[in-house]
Amino acid sequence: MAKGKPERVALRRLTAAEQRVLTAKLKDLRLPARIHQRYRSVAAARSGASVPTGARRVGCHVTVAYFWVDRFNASGLRTFERVPNPRGRIPTVTPEQSRELVDVALSSPRERGLPFSTWTVATLAAYCRQRQLEETVLCRVSARGLAACLKIASNSGTQRPVTTMTRAEILARIRELRPWFQNVPLGDGIFTKDLDDPTNSFPGQNIPWGLWERIKKVIPARLTGLRVLDVGCNAGFYSFRMRERGADVVGIDIDQGTSGSFVAQARFCNEVLAAGVEFRHQDLFDVPETSPFDLILFLGVFYHVPNFCDALVKLRALTHPGGWIAVESQVSTPSLTCYDGKGFRGDPTTFFVPSPAVLRTLLMEHGFRVKKEVVISEERHFFFCRRR
Repeated sequence: MAKGKPERVALRRLTAAEQRVLTAKLKDLRLPARIHQRYRSVAAARSGASVPTGARRVGCHVTVAYFWVDRFNASGLRTFERVPNPRGRIPTVTPEQSRELVDVALSSPRERGLPFSTWTVATLAAYCRQRQLEETVLCRVSARGLAACLKIASNSGTQRPVTTMTRAEILARIRELRPWFQNVPLGDGIFTKDLDDPTNSFPGQNIPWGLWERIKKVIPARLTGLRVLDVGCNAGFYSFRMRERGADVVGIDIDQGTSGSFVAQARFCNEVLAAGVEFRHQDLFDVPETSPFDLILFLGVFYHVPNFCDALVKLRALTHPGGWIAVESQVSTPSLTCYDGKGFRGDPTTFFVPSPAVLRTLLMEHGFRVKKEVVISEERHFFFCRRR
């Protein structure tokens, strides 16, 4: 039926078989509401109502009711539940063209001789045009499509490894470096932590994905050209997230509380991902203050430092004026001291568990302005602060 003002349509007589099908369909409440409307439009017309009146009863637009009454007259009820295009919309960009875009997004800009380390939609589009990627592809792929390519490139489960190591070698090295605390994605569906392996730290817990999902939007999405220090970097999960956002990252750890080496784990992951992060076996207090950082991550570390006030003084000295620190900590109300080997919940490396109010006050007293506080749980709080 042509578009425009609907023509007058009279419902033809139903056969006995069509009457049985229609009766059954009207009683079938499992049908999607849109499909059910089609049968009800026919039922309304069969009862003697005009199509516009039937449309009002059914709750659909009059042209929709006319369409399905006309469809019934032409072909009965057999097409009422047919998907109009089961294979989806015909693609305007071929899989090969999409793959070409994704391949560029997966690559390192620096390896292509560009003066930046992370793609953006604008730089990806400019590079593709410069390389004379088919203009028709770029015309058809919107900014959202290019952004999707970048998302594919940074997707934790499908990111393509750029190491020369084979998959078997990567998996073997993961086993050698156990126990793993952090579950770092290495691409090609490989993760460092087997959640079912009892030899790993906190088996069954997908650390630190839950925390990252809560704080990733608080930390700036674009860190290009900024220096980031990841204190207590563990296997480098947060270091790699900052690197993906364009930062130059240094990760430090002293391997406290592990029978293995967090730094060795981080360096292995760095090799597999070719991320370009610098990992050091270094104490916070040994980091020189000659080259301050724009952002310091202090996640899950505060309560492990015996002299936590000195640590806050050091963090301020290592942060550019106007720079940021991200602090995440175990909290308790009231605050708890855990010295003399008492530990906290069986952890002898925990020394002071502050209340949220005490931690907030300590940060302010040591020259930081709390800009955002996120309650991760009753026992964990996150603070994003600016150095005054």
